[in-house]
Amino acid sequence: TKETAILLVGIFFVYLLVFGLFLKVRMPHSTSVLDFALYFSAGYFPWVFFSSSVMRGATSIVDNRNYIKKVAFPSEIFPITVLLSELVSLAISMCIVVLFSLYLSGFSWLLLLLPFVVFLQIVFTAACVFLVSAVTVFFRDVPQLLNSIFMVWFWLTPIAYTADLVPKQLGIFVYLNPMHHILALYRSILCHGSMLNGWMLLATAFFSCILLYGSVSVFQRAKRHFSDLL
Repeated sequence: TKETAILLVGIFFVYLLVFGLFLKVRMPHSTSVLDFALYFSAGYFPWVFFSSSVMRGATSIVDNRNYIKKVAFPSEIFPITVLLSELVSLAISMCIVVLFSLYLSGFSWLLLLLPFVVFLQIVFTAACVFLVSAVTVFFRDVPQLLNSIFMVWFWLTPIAYTADLVPKQLGIFVYLNPMHHILALYRSILCHGSMLNGWMLLATAFFSCILLYGSVSVFQRAKRHFSDLL
């Protein structure tokens, strides 16, 4: 909705004000607040797409119980609808980030790879959405649990700060964080203008595809019980 979009943009500028101006977080080898703003926006908006999709997707089956119980309707359509609606917001925000990147750095042919990174994130996000939507039917407290998980997950992911600021003893949490690797791919294109890390790309793609296959399998098995539990 319009109100949600305004709220998200407001939160974006609050983070940017706190970290970029007050705490003076900067990109390595750069003293420009604009470079940090690009870095932050390249991570913040994909994160919002991911977290909002999973949070809304968690209740997508429960919220549409009347359709599932009374109509022979494919239940997969509800998580997919949530994903597509959030994808519209991501597309708009990323267009703005791309324009910002063009303003700061000029055109790079690596921008042509951006749709592939977006698709990779869609695969990972869809896997999480299908999984939590099915699990929520059995455990109704999942959305409340996700609120806490995403709050911690956000701060464990280098979004409002750079990865070089992470203490060595906490580095394992960054390394095992799939969203860190996805956001790093965005930033390679939008901020650094550098070639994507091939191993990171292949590992993230493989993990996302395996997770999607497993999540859809879980969803297909769980949907047999949806009518009885809703």
